[in-house]
Amino acid sequence: MPDSESSSHKDVIEAVEVSTASQPKKATATSDARRLNASTWLWSGFFILLALALYVIFFLPKTIEPEPSDTSVESTVATPPVSKPDNKEQASAPKPIEPIEPAPPPIDDAAQQQAKIQAEQLLTRIIELESVLEKHAIKKWAAEEYAQASEQGRIGDEYFRRKQFQQAVAAFQTAIDQLQELQDRIQPTLEQAISRGEQALTQGDQLTAIQQFELAGAIAPNDIRVKNGLQRAQTIEQLFTLLQRGSSFESHGQLQQAKTTYQEAVQLDPLSDQAKSALQRVNTKLIRQEFDQLIASGYRALQNGQYADARAAFNAAKEILPKAKEATIGLNKVAIAVRNEKIENLLFEAAHFEQLEQWQQAATSYEKIIQLDGSHSIAKQKLRENTSKAEILKQLQQSLEAAQRLHQKKVLAQAEQVLADAAKLNAPGVMIEQRAEQLQQLVRVATTPIPIILESDNQTEVIVYKVARLGTFSRRELQLRPGPYTIVGSRVGYRDVRTTIQVTPESKNTVLTIRCEEPI
Repeated sequence: MPDSESSSHKDVIEAVEVSTASQPKKATATSDARRLNASTWLWSGFFILLALALYVIFFLPKTIEPEPSDTSVESTVATPPVSKPDNKEQASAPKPIEPIEPAPPPIDDAAQQQAKIQAEQLLTRIIELESVLEKHAIKKWAAEEYAQASEQGRIGDEYFRRKQFQQAVAAFQTAIDQLQELQDRIQPTLEQAISRGEQALTQGDQLTAIQQFELAGAIAPNDIRVKNGLQRAQTIEQLFTLLQRGSSFESHGQLQQAKTTYQEAVQLDPLSDQAKSALQRVNTKLIRQEFDQLIASGYRALQNGQYADARAAFNAAKEILPKAKEATIGLNKVAIAVRNEKIENLLFEAAHFEQLEQWQQAATSYEKIIQLDGSHSIAKQKLRENTSKAEILKQLQQSLEAAQRLHQKKVLAQAEQVLADAAKLNAPGVMIEQRAEQLQQLVRVATTPIPIILESDNQTEVIVYKVARLGTFSRRELQLRPGPYTIVGSRVGYRDVRTTIQVTPESKNTVLTIRCEEPI
């Protein structure tokens, strides 16, 4: 066959149905021809070729005169096809008789047969790849590369028609490699087109966005991103107008107007990251603005001593921005101010109690101050002083109430101790001084001996309990401190006598007779 003749995969299959003497038709490679059942046609062609071969071998020699020699036949077969002369040459030169090519011998070689089967399999794969690529609009994004791959397939077709199956396998494999590479580029090309379209949307380039999303739609018509992109591209100019207007409001501090404008932009294009970002940004500014206003209001109320209002403002600010430190700092300052005010009030209260010499109440006020501020040194010192005064005043009162028992060593010792403690006080107050003076007088009286005269008969043994054993005497003077005393007299053969006296300052020089006079 002539080399200049191009054919499709369909021509390869149809070639086995025509006579070797018939004029071949010129055709182009198409994808639809490759989708025929190559195997069925090839087997049919094989039987037709076999029949033609038998015809050539057994019947054709009888109808055609033998050539002069084998050399001339071989030369005729080997001679390449003669190109058609132009009109002038055709008119002047006689038309040569085209040699008849002998039919190829039947395929009986195992390697050749295997190459043929492999070529058929590769041809099927080429048809599959071309179908996939055409479904993804290959000619819109890689037309040149697709044409090169198709050309390799056409070359393989030509080799197959000439039954040069190994060369056909090589050409088909090259075409498959190129087509497979294009198939691998489908998804990256789709993603690139979508990415470029989205970038064009962010730049307000409507034309580029539409072009890229239309390309992506041709590759993947059902991709939701493509549908969204095309829809967004229709409103991109209106969107950017809103964004620019909102930006102008925002730059002039008109945040509420900016928020309204950005909301319109988001409603127009809910998928616009720029619109959503702008709306979020201005919302953040509005929140911060409200927060700052509440903080300022809280400090104004704090300065005016309106602690409840200040606390409410700072708490409201903290609800808006829980992690912001300003609200917490403000609340702490309110707490400190309230505490300091309470402390001042308690100090005034304690001073008032001190003036009234109500030492225990004053101590209680200082205790409250320390509960509010454990480091308040003045309150601690005052607490000690007032507690001590309250205790001494209490003990003085108890000692005064026990004046009749001052003759008892324990009671007297307690009275003397409280008097000593009272003497150490700094500014003890009138009440403590008065009670201390009263107790001091009682202690002085209780510790001043009173002369008492005892008379006896020189025969009675006299004992003054807790004082001394006096023995016998006729008259004796004792110095006794105020208090009760028991005097006992005893004599052999006589009943004991017992007398109890209460020594007081008025008992001075009292005469008592102690003698046993009743015999037993």
